[in-house]
Amino acid sequence: MLRTFLNTLFYTVLTVFILSSCTYTSEYPIEENGIPIKQELLGKWVDANVGGTTKPNYILFDKQSDTKYKMQRFTWNEADSSYASPMEYNTHLTNLKGTLFLNAENGGSYTFYKLEMSGKQIKIFGVTSNIDEEFTSSEALKAFFLENKDRSFFYNQGEEVYTKEDVVQ
Repeated sequence: MLRTFLNTLFYTVLTVFILSSCTYTSEYPIEENGIPIKQELLGKWVDANVGGTTKPNYILFDKQSDTKYKMQRFTWNEADSSYASPMEYNTHLTNLKGTLFLNAENGGSYTFYKLEMSGKQIKIFGVTSNIDEEFTSSEALKAFFLENKDRSFFYNQGEEVYTKEDVVQ
């Protein structure tokens, strides 16, 4: 019981750490408008890195428009035996020469994640916050991402892995 609680606590803290404090934020998105939504991204994605818990963390992607998603992140709180209020983001995808980036807006600022999709699995890599450059437009930010997107140091260490949950009808 204690081990399950500690595992859940560790992965919850790790997820929050990876997705918030160490990820680059900007007042500008990479592009104002995203690519058309990917139907295969819609739905529930369960954290594949959290083992042993009966209630894994998960992400929901819902369609907002032809190019926008509503993303909700649900984190299991073992102490309360319930999911915490979800973090909500307005998101869209940008394709930079074959690399997909998630532009996640919350509270007027954007955070950025590289997104790799393979069948029923996605990997999310946070863009490092160790960027000193200041950008005055989406165009300047996009040029910087194009120049650095293939460099390993451009991303935080570790990635989040999620598996698509099949809907049972």
